[in-house]
Amino acid sequence: MRARSISLALVAVFGACSGGATASTTTVQPDSTGPATTESRSVDTTVSTPDVAASDAPVGQLCASVIDAEATKNGDTWTFALTVRSDDISTTEFGDSWELRTLDGEVIATRVLAHEHMNEQPFTRSMSGIVIPEGITTVIGVAHHSVGGYCGETLEIQLP
Repeated sequence: MRARSISLALVAVFGACSGGATASTTTVQPDSTGPATTESRSVDTTVSTPDVAASDAPVGQLCASVIDAEATKNGDTWTFALTVRSDDISTTEFGDSWELRTLDGEVIATRVLAHEHMNEQPFTRSMSGIVIPEGITTVIGVAHHSVGGYCGETLEIQLP
């Protein structure tokens, strides 16, 4: 029985990192100055580790943090502009996305960042056409680092 418990614990942790629960989200790719294209896809909404402020991350940990945000309602959808500070050190080690989540952790939208921003810190990227579920008045901005994962500061965003 003990071996089974260990096995289940490993599956739970692995599942959270590689596919846990999913939800429909809107993604913008790639990060460019031209018009954005959108597509729907399923993404992992399971948080495998608690949010940790960048200052609480292990020494040398590469992180990305959301430090500011602006939300604008456009009819039935929203545009969000999130400002991210990221430990970008190479073309493979950088802040690679930001997410909007409900207070319960459900991912509402993901903005993919296709390249590093070593010479532009902090930087702001926006996403339009986001549908916020009815009754939601607060969302959380969360940034992801290609190496450190979700280890930076998050930002609570009150919707106007």
